[in-house]
Amino acid sequence: MPAISDAARTPVLVGASGGPARPETRHVALEGMTCSSCVSSIEGALNAVPGVVDAQVNFASEEATIEVAPGSVGIDELISAVSGAGYGAR
Repeated sequence: MPAISDAARTPVLVGASGGPARPETRHVALEGMTCSSCVSSIEGALNAVPGVVDAQVNFASEEATIEVAPGSVGIDELISAVSGAGYGAR
């Protein structure tokens, strides 16, 4: 069975004109992280939200930067995902 490359797993966003669409960036302030495992848990929860293209958590600044498909995910859904993972978000 052939291996799936990382490129095959990367979502391609298509704009209204049929060309590539740029993801929208959302920022969420985080609370309750104590270690790098917390970072992984929050990133996993955010990346599981439909419409999220990529989520990166910065432990030092206590902030998540989330790239989403245009118009697909609201900030409330992202905050809910973080809360569901057991952490605070605003």
